[in-house]
Amino acid sequence: ALSKPQGPGPLRVGVEDYRDNLRAMIDDSREEGANVILVLSPYLDLGHDQDWVPMHRRYKRVASAVAEEKGVPVVDVVDKLRFAPNLFMEPDTDQIHFNREAGRMIADRIAETVVEKFLPEPTDDEAPARAAGQ
Repeated sequence: ALSKPQGPGPLRVGVEDYRDNLRAMIDDSREEGANVILVLSPYLDLGHDQDWVPMHRRYKRVASAVAEEKGVPVVDVVDKLRFAPNLFMEPDTDQIHFNREAGRMIADRIAETVVEKFLPEPTDDEAPARAAGQ
């Protein structure tokens, strides 16, 4: 149910449409039997003339609210990356696309969330193997 915002402005998808789209994607995914995790999009905040930073903050608030409403876990790495230019590919010109190191950090957080929220507790027989990483 993607739609374009009405009128001029920096938003690609209006906040209400974004909220509705997230709800629909969560519902559709769950109907197909998927476990859902929302990963909040990281960005670099250089603290000067970045009109898009407030937009990202709005999207983050909306995504967090929808996640709470729907009981969906959230992986929020925004605060870890927001002031870390060394974690972005081209921090002077591109404050959205993170580098490999940040990608690993995000992947680790996603994996931790999957284990914590969706994997059953190991049985007594499985516990030693899982502890050994098998």
